[in-house]
Amino acid sequence: MALYFVYVGYMLLSQGPGEVENDYEEEADGGNRAVALFKGDLATVVLGNSKINQLKAILLLLISVLFIGLACFWLVEACQEFGAATGMPIYFVSVVLASAATSVPDTIISYKDAMKGNYDDAVANALGSNIFDVCFALGFPLFLFTLIYGPIEMSADTIENIGQLRVLLLILTIIVFFIFIFSKKGIKGIHAKLLLLLYVLFVVYSVGKGLSYDIPLISEVSNGLSQISHWFTALL
Repeated sequence: MALYFVYVGYMLLSQGPGEVENDYEEEADGGNRAVALFKGDLATVVLGNSKINQLKAILLLLISVLFIGLACFWLVEACQEFGAATGMPIYFVSVVLASAATSVPDTIISYKDAMKGNYDDAVANALGSNIFDVCFALGFPLFLFTLIYGPIEMSADTIENIGQLRVLLLILTIIVFFIFIFSKKGIKGIHAKLLLLLYVLFVVYSVGKGLSYDIPLISEVSNGLSQISHWFTALL
């Protein structure tokens, strides 16, 4: 969590003066509030046919957070049931299904920014979201759990599999880093296809490893990741 606050402080202090473009629509689509609620149009549910103000903006924010919280609760329950039904460990289910589901809002925002030509915003949204997820969204729940219940105990298999996932994510992060470094003239179609390919390979490995299929290639990759994980552990 401390790393995230350092990151936020750096971003706030490093930003110079500039203009803020506010393209938010002051009015909702309007119409029947019940129908809007069924469609998931919370802006119309709160605003109706009126314009937004400070009080309604706060109310809309609170209601949106409530719906997101409920959706996340059901998502966790669904992942647990899916893992129990397929025999896949919950952490493999989470890195594929839960992570994809919770990234849908980020994807929509980045898509809209990209369609408007705001490519920097599209990339920054994805990077900022992941930094928050890793540093705070993971750190704060772990802090509360260990504060209340004490240290978290995991089986040897769980530690081994999580270690492999950490190494795999580190490797993918390094590859993505160099993709952005060498794309000095901007992100092109080939870069986007390469990023999608990396994600597909990650999903294939996670599903194959999680379902314990005896696939020689996945087994070799798993053994390689284990060796790297053990090497990092020995250094520490």
